[in-house]
Amino acid sequence: MQRPNLVPGVDPGHSGSTVENLDGYLDPDAWALASAYTFGDAPRTDTRVRTPMRHNWDFAFQKSESVGAGRITARVEVINAFDRPDFNGPVTVLGNPNFGRILNVSGFPRLFQFTFRYDW
Repeated sequence: MQRPNLVPGVDPGHSGSTVENLDGYLDPDAWALASAYTFGDAPRTDTRVRTPMRHNWDFAFQKSESVGAGRITARVEVINAFDRPDFNGPVTVLGNPNFGRILNVSGFPRLFQFTFRYDW
């Protein structure tokens, strides 16, 4: 795949939150297509560009009690407790009409899991 040229003085990042910048996470003006049959001067990985930070909070609560000759355990797990979206990286194919936009979310919504166990 052909590498683009860097445009001096243009910051590819954005200001504000990821949610505010889903349609413009990367500035396409920071890169320019290189001439045909030439290599651009952009590095393979641009350290000025990062994918959105992932925020995921998981909690687990467990309680055990003796009951007769056995023990009962109750456990509740909450995965992605604050129900935050996990954004994928932006489209990075220069020339694509969606370049710099975040189009997908991965992961899953808030999830509860209940477990009850009796040991004897």
